[in-house]
Amino acid sequence: MAISSELASMDFESLVGGPLVAAVNAQSQASIAAAQFILNTAFEDPSGADPAKLKTVEMKVSKTLTDGSTTDVIINVPLLTMLQVPNLRIEEYNYVLACERADSVGCDMIHASLGYAEFDDKTKSHKYEDLNGNTSVASIGADIAASKGILLTVSAGNSGNSKWRYITPPADADSVLTIGAVNVKRKATKFSSEGPTPDGRVKPEVCAMGLYTYLQLVNGKMGMKSGTSFSSPLIAGATACLWQANPDKTNMQIIDAIIRSADKIKKPDVKYGYGIPDFYKAHIYLKKKK
Repeated sequence: MAISSELASMDFESLVGGPLVAAVNAQSQASIAAAQFILNTAFEDPSGADPAKLKTVEMKVSKTLTDGSTTDVIINVPLLTMLQVPNLRIEEYNYVLACERADSVGCDMIHASLGYAEFDDKTKSHKYEDLNGNTSVASIGADIAASKGILLTVSAGNSGNSKWRYITPPADADSVLTIGAVNVKRKATKFSSEGPTPDGRVKPEVCAMGLYTYLQLVNGKMGMKSGTSFSSPLIAGATACLWQANPDKTNMQIIDAIIRSADKIKKPDVKYGYGIPDFYKAHIYLKKKK
């Protein structure tokens, strides 16, 4: 759909007392991308994709993000349309377009449960050497968004058991907070994608519950799902709360405090990163930091 003039002119910042969060969701890739957008608005898709299927993943991700949050309002913005189309590298450009659109309406945060590494055209697929934060278009775009003050959280990916096994762009960007998955025993899950980046940076930085994560299902009942697509929104929601409590801090100061609060800050590893963050500890650190 085309964005209506009324919708496009809305002052979203005036609607919320806390951070405005854009959730960029994708299970497969998007071909229409950033034009179809805003506040769970129903849209007509010319490809004929089933709208019910499009909403399913959005609901699972957004419910994990918002349930239990103490921010005034967290708005889910489905910037990318989930269509069963060929897996093409152009989707990285679509992600950047989505980030630009989120910036244009005043979003403070962007969460992305997606990643781009292997494409249908294998000659276009990324190699491990590309995970330097400066090769993937999506990663470059994410860092540009961060340079404008937006705080970005990204799922690490679910490739830990595959031949690829590594994180997927834009998770390799150096200015995003990348999140892996742990189980109830605080152990990294086998499926959670791993680092480090080829230039030696720790990725993922932190982890959260990603094996049988409790969330609200599309039928309105509570259930469990697994994946970094569900561990990362837990961190995104808590991050929004932390930033609301410390509005004078920058995006990178918030990320730094979260990392410093993690339980393996002195001994990170390739799957667990710096560990599970303690947001109260991060809050105290920020209050003491001038």
